[in-house]
Amino acid sequence: MGLIAWVSKLFSRTSESAHSAGVSASSSSAQSVGVQELDARALRELLDRSAPVLLDCREPYERGQGFIPESVHIPMNQIPFRLDELDQDEEIVVYCAHGVRSLQAAQFLIRQGFKASHLRGGLEIWVRSGGAVVRN
Repeated sequence: MGLIAWVSKLFSRTSESAHSAGVSASSSSAQSVGVQELDARALRELLDRSAPVLLDCREPYERGQGFIPESVHIPMNQIPFRLDELDQDEEIVVYCAHGVRSLQAAQFLIRQGFKASHLRGGLEIWVRSGGAVVRN
């Protein structure tokens, strides 16, 4: 089995029903591994009171288009190989462009013993709600 097929298999088990950015916490795929979904307002409130790790799981070319300040970049397909860069004791909020990949990545991280949630609607909703973005 090739690397890409293996990584795809890891993540495909997480959320085959997550087809849109508006996946809610009440969906069976989110509940199956207890993923907390944050909207943009909830993430801003979290950032005001604590310092979670913001994990950008988008591809490098997407990161070049803009990212949430102080976020860590690990593309989704590299997460299984770079778990040692993350601390299981820290709260991790995963985000992507629209929220589908971040849900899958958060589910994977939770199964590996991490405290992870994800930004519902992704960077698109973050930007639309006035969230800060660093542009290159």
